[in-house]
Order: sequence, then C-alpha cells, then structure tokens
Amino acid sequence: MGARVRRAGPGDGAGIGRVHAESWRLTYAGLVSPRYLAGLDEDSLAAKWRERLRVTTRDELVLAGELDGEVAGFCVSRPCREMPDLFGFAGEIQMLYVHPSAQRRRLGRAMFEGAGADLAGRRLFWLVVWVVEANHAARAFYRRVGLRPDGARRDELLAGEPVAVMRYAGPLNPVID
Repeated sequence: MGARVRRAGPGDGAGIGRVHAESWRLTYAGLVSPRYLAGLDEDSLAAKWRERLRVTTRDELVLAGELDGEVAGFCVSRPCREMPDLFGFAGEIQMLYVHPSAQRRRLGRAMFEGAGADLAGRRLFWLVVWVVEANHAARAFYRRVGLRPDGARRDELLAGEPVAVMRYAGPLNPVID
C-alpha cells in the first residue's frame, strides 16, 4: 500500500495520539523530564486529538501521514497568527512528527510538502517553523527540505520546562521582479 498523506479527521485521533506520544519520547529524551515523557498517555492524547480534529478551524490544516494504512505521522500548519511581523505574509508548521519506526521513509517530507502546498495556495509567501535548538535531527530535516535559520530565537515551555527554540524559514511563493 505504501505512503499516503491526507487531511486528518476525528477518526485519526488514536493514531495521532500514539505517534504524538512515541515521537515525543524519542525526540525529547534528555531535553525534558524523563518522568514527563514516561507519563505521556496515548489514550489521553487520542481524546485531545479527536476533539481538536472535530473542531479544527478552517485556517488550520492537520495532515495524517499513513504507511501501509496505519497513521505513522501528523503535521499541523496554518497561517502565522502569533507573529505580527509575519501575519498575512507567512504560514507556519506548528507540529510535524513521524513515529520512530516510520522515520527515514520520506513520510515527513511528504507531509511537509503537503502543508507547504496548502499554505502556498493561500497566497502566503514564506514558511516558518520553530525548532528546539537541541533537536539536531529536526534541524537537519528542515535544512534538507530547504529551510534555513533566520536568526529568530526565543525560549518556549516544553513539558513545563523552558527550552531554546530557533526559527527556520523559506519561500513559498517567491516574488520575482
């Protein structure tokens, strides 16, 4: 059956909850409390995702990435809202996670490209994503798909703990003279 990317719906809550928990356990090991990561409950996350997908706004896109008919990744994107300097100009990937067993099979790239195409179709010109500075695998992934650090940095709370994040950016609809 292979890989497929599609819009997620409430029925994907369990799969996304599983991917969310397992990918966080791998991605953020050593960056946040091991107790927090061990306590990630797939059933609770699944319920939260089902509700979120039931009430998703028109401007937010949640993609489910499937491998062989199973949800193995998810991506959340939307136009930038919290960054006044980018409002109406840029789109943002808020989350992009692939289950550890499905990584390096081009599913992340396919979801990234799907989100980028959606944002470009909305006539946005720039794509941004905030990446945990210590997450070298994610930073390498975003470099491979064409994004570069743009110099913006801040601290965010991750599992209740402050972590340094940096913004990666790239063009969606370049303006050509």
